[in-house]
Amino acid sequence: MFSAAVGAGACLLANWYFAHLVFQRYQAREPGRLLARIYRAELAKIAIALAVFGLAFALLDNLRPLALFGAYLAVQLMPAVLAQRPDARSNS
Repeated sequence: MFSAAVGAGACLLANWYFAHLVFQRYQAREPGRLLARIYRAELAKIAIALAVFGLAFALLDNLRPLALFGAYLAVQLMPAVLAQRPDARSNS
């Protein structure tokens, strides 16, 4: 259970930092700078996730890799899954 919490936390932390870097002082008039910021944020997101995984493997006993990576993947995919749900308010 703790392994799953670490995996989910790694995903949440990495994605929060990505969103923070991309959308802090956002200006649509500068698409080139925004694209560069997105690339830098994505690299930072990957680095954070790898660092958390590395620390988890180095410091935690009884780590369950399947739970760790499964929870990471579940949290990463959840917005896409929820976006595919039909809207309950529409009758079509």
